[in-house]
Amino acid sequence: MPMIVHDTPRHNVRPRFPAGLKTALALFLALALAGCGGDSGGDSGSEADKRTESAPAPSNCDAAMNTRAWDGFLTLAERLDGGEIPPAGDIQAWADLPVMQTWLESISHGNQTSTPHLDQWLEGAFWDKVGQGRKFKPTSDRRVFGDSFRLNYDLRQGIQERLNAYAAEDQPCRLLDLAGRWINQDRIPSPLVVYFVASKPELRSYHGHLLVDTSLFLASSTDQLNRQMVANLYRERQAMDGPNPLEIKGRPAVAHTIRLLMNEGIAAYIEDMPSTHFSEVHPRLADLNIVPETIFDIGIRVMGVFNNGLPRMLSDEDYMAEQGHEVGRAMVAMGAFTRGGYCLAATIAARLGDERLVAVRHDPLGFLNAYQEAALQNSLPLPRPGAAGHELYESMPAFSDEVLVGLREILQETFPGPGQS
Repeated sequence: MPMIVHDTPRHNVRPRFPAGLKTALALFLALALAGCGGDSGGDSGSEADKRTESAPAPSNCDAAMNTRAWDGFLTLAERLDGGEIPPAGDIQAWADLPVMQTWLESISHGNQTSTPHLDQWLEGAFWDKVGQGRKFKPTSDRRVFGDSFRLNYDLRQGIQERLNAYAAEDQPCRLLDLAGRWINQDRIPSPLVVYFVASKPELRSYHGHLLVDTSLFLASSTDQLNRQMVANLYRERQAMDGPNPLEIKGRPAVAHTIRLLMNEGIAAYIEDMPSTHFSEVHPRLADLNIVPETIFDIGIRVMGVFNNGLPRMLSDEDYMAEQGHEVGRAMVAMGAFTRGGYCLAATIAARLGDERLVAVRHDPLGFLNAYQEAALQNSLPLPRPGAAGHELYESMPAFSDEVLVGLREILQETFPGPGQS
């Protein structure tokens, strides 16, 4: 399945995503790692942070696109398609490109920057052209990357046309504009570069490097791609940092559950998760089918966890100390950090405007207050998600008075700050 991955050292908990999705976006997201830190701007001091490479397609702003990894792949793939196995030195030269070193580091979680199995993956992609070639031990990576490399090559004409259009439309600048709406200026990489790489169908954000599989790029609309890239950057560089709520106890666990719902919900709203769609040009991604009503069913269940489960905890300190982390466990069990968080964020945006959501993006108490204000505008009795004549956000309930007061106290003691946004 397609993946959206953001790799930083500060992950908290892995949320589940809609059926048919496997993160990192969110959405067709893949086990995206929620709650990644943003307070330090994503600067980990990794070698990936130190590598820079000017882009061949400069824009009229502090953003650009880089196709060197794609160009190098095409050169090697064309030779393999002609029945020639490229010398190891030629494959090494491709692997030595700064963008390729960053990509290799990202897929190995920072543990290696060498050329682990590129020759095997390439030969596996063109086994029908080069015969059986050398004998390699079968591995899942060889099969997955081999299939993906071959698909990228078979789609090369359409990919190249889309790349040319992306540059001609000055899309990197539009990407930068969208990022500037949601991410603090000092946390946006300078320059902001989109690196196009033949890979598995995934989008990666690795220490500020946006790495996009070219087959996914072809199957996605430009607006969707830009939104997903900004959402990935948001998770990596803007989302509020904190501990995994499953690994702490009591009231702080409840507070950090709200933080994660805020982080993932805003990121999912940025990428417009329910609208995620891929064209039939990609045989794997085209099967993705997100049903927005099921997302809001999860949102309603999230509110049930708080309104039905929290009162006892709020009235019994010992029970809270023992069971506070179970609120987060409930979110994980129903895949709610991203889906439920999206429902909260979308309700705020629909009722109060995007500007209000931007204002509370680093403020759990402000997020809570904004959601309550928005949800109270929903008329009772609440419709079921998908009911005729109603928007989906109209189905979202407010917090009960008792739970609202308790959550405000918990958030105020855990996250001292304004909370009035």
